[in-house]
Amino acid sequence: MKSFFLKSNLVLYSTHALNFIFGYLFILICTNFLGEENRFQFTGFISLFNIFLIPISCLGISLTGLYKDGIKNNLYYSIVYNRSLFTYVFLIILILILNFFFEINQFIQIEGSSYKYIIALLLINFFYSLENAENLAKQKFLNYSVINSLPFIIRFILISIFLVYLGYENFELVLIIYILSFSFLIKRYFLRLKNYGSIKKIFIIKKIPNLNFLKNLLTISIFTIVINIDIIASRYVDPTNSTNYYIESLFGKIVFFLSTIAVLFMYPTNIQGNKKNFFNVLILNILASCLLILFYYFFFNTFYFFLFPDMNLNLDVVLLISISCLFFSISNLISYKLNIFGFYYHSLLKLILTIVLIFYLFNSENINIIINYLIIFSILFVSIDLFFYKIFKKN
Repeated sequence: MKSFFLKSNLVLYSTHALNFIFGYLFILICTNFLGEENRFQFTGFISLFNIFLIPISCLGISLTGLYKDGIKNNLYYSIVYNRSLFTYVFLIILILILNFFFEINQFIQIEGSSYKYIIALLLINFFYSLENAENLAKQKFLNYSVINSLPFIIRFILISIFLVYLGYENFELVLIIYILSFSFLIKRYFLRLKNYGSIKKIFIIKKIPNLNFLKNLLTISIFTIVINIDIIASRYVDPTNSTNYYIESLFGKIVFFLSTIAVLFMYPTNIQGNKKNFFNVLILNILASCLLILFYYFFFNTFYFFLFPDMNLNLDVVLLISISCLFFSISNLISYKLNIFGFYYHSLLKLILTIVLIFYLFNSENINIIINYLIIFSILFVSIDLFFYKIFKKN
């Protein structure tokens, strides 16, 4: 059991580090080799794509609750599969209708001819995510990690060939590369659709036990806002130093992203009955975070110069953001554990705190005050989760 724990987490952490490297290189190539107009569309697309990834990521982790000993409840799975596909397609159509009447594309500013590729990408990413969720649910973490990393590697190889080597500077080419990176399992997508697709299942009124989709969606939405809202606030409070702060906070927030990797192991193993590894996962995440913070303390000023030689970054800001994200990461892990227990009050309280935090951030006098608020609210987040966790243990 200890061997399974260590090997699985080692695979998850190492492959996600690989994903980060290839993902960063892909974005770096696109921002440097695309022309100004294409680059502007690319950054708008990334923002749009990340929004759609929130419910898809949540669905992937939530589906693991429908499995037990590697076997899923086919009826529950089919109901969730069809409802999710219907809702996802409906959401895409709704956005297109809203864009027709209210021209919401003015905020994203992507050419209309590109939307057919974006729609195709959103759909194929949906099927890809559900396909790989099967490996996560069956706790085949090596298979999950390999399939999860392949799109990053494929995108990097293709963008290097067509954009860097051949010089095809086109935003639609980038979208096609994204589509191709998720297409290597396309036969399985059709097979799963054939086996579980049914319009009738959409209308079956049945409570799905252990799905926790709404609880998990609320959790991931809260932390998505909390981890990103300070960037927007810094642009409002101190536009001059906001670019430096963005880079500094990006390094600090890697500490939080470590917890999102830990959740991939903790959630399926706990919701399927193995409840003895939660503290092991929590301790491992804290240790990994502390090691990263120590690395920043001793080596940040050395290695950031090679990445951003023209910028003057502040180590103190990186360390303080890292500390706040350490507390947020602990809160994130406990939140998912409480979701498994069936609690939701902790998320409602943190939702209220998030609204209060947004108010304070945008009324801050400077970036230092923003950082102070992040630390204070991160401690409040952990306190709320520990309070409800203690209630559960007591009962």
